[in-house]
Amino acid sequence: MSKKEKKVKEKKEKVPMAVETKQTWFKSATAIVCTLAICFATNSAVDKYSEALKTVGTNNGGNAVVADNGGDASYTDDTAIGGDVVADDIAAPVDDAAAADAGDTAAADDTAAAADTGDTAAASSSTGGNTATTASAGKSSAAKDPTQYSKAEVVNYYNKCLKESYAKKLKAKKTETITIVFDESSAGSLVTDFINGTILPKYAGTTEYDRDFTNGIHGEQKITEYASPYSLTADGAKTAKITKSGANYLITINVVAEKSTLETPPKYNTMCSHPLDLATVDISPATVTKADFTYPGTTLTATVDANGKVFATSIKQPLSGTGEGKLGIKISATLHGSFDQKVTYTYL
Repeated sequence: MSKKEKKVKEKKEKVPMAVETKQTWFKSATAIVCTLAICFATNSAVDKYSEALKTVGTNNGGNAVVADNGGDASYTDDTAIGGDVVADDIAAPVDDAAAADAGDTAAADDTAAAADTGDTAAASSSTGGNTATTASAGKSSAAKDPTQYSKAEVVNYYNKCLKESYAKKLKAKKTETITIVFDESSAGSLVTDFINGTILPKYAGTTEYDRDFTNGIHGEQKITEYASPYSLTADGAKTAKITKSGANYLITINVVAEKSTLETPPKYNTMCSHPLDLATVDISPATVTKADFTYPGTTLTATVDANGKVFATSIKQPLSGTGEGKLGIKISATLHGSFDQKVTYTYL
């Protein structure tokens, strides 16, 4: 036996087996909880570890691929600021009084034009001589009251407002609040208490950011990675409504409840928020072998003016889950918490 080998052997013999086992459990528990915690801190993690973490599956030449529970679904990122599922035929909110004035003015102009040509009958013949009908037609052609939109119309309008606003030059000030509670682990209560008291505070808490975007880009980052994405589809919304908020409108969407696994990210939450694809995270030498999460109901909001310009967005995403991993031995853990993001926009 060489001197080097002898020294290694002597060093190992000085470390009791119980201590080695405890260190292994601790390292494994730390690796698992750190990985799970990153789920709540995806945006912050992207800022710090942009190459290691991906928030929307895999990016392949601008095409973001989203896994569906029943198969594969994909959407194409055709613009510089992310993919979109937007119905362009949804009109911007229009003030009712302004709409009435516009309708009445248009009606008056039409009637005057008919009189000038000497064809006064043409202005009323289609309604049996009812000269008031032209004005009514002007009102009915005005944009639909957004507070009366259907669920599908609200979702499409939300996507449309974000897409068009993100294309402008703007400043986006973001506040993120992350709460995490490590409920229990197979490593025991001492490890659980240590993680809650020492490790999780590194991920939890409130962080503020302030960035300028031009056409949805800041450096190499898209605004849809920084703020709310806009690719949600109507079937991903449990409820969706628009209410008046002073001179503006408040869009509120509640996303359907979803479950995700290590292999399958939550389809709809991926379209409108920032859940982490744990399969892309490298925590070597530990390995995450299971990550089952429940998203009971993410809430999205956007404050827009009468023309659809966005002034604020928010994401409130509660989450609970169970994870397993191994580093020499297998360890499991459960946790719950929430990810809250608020962004305000100032146009430059």
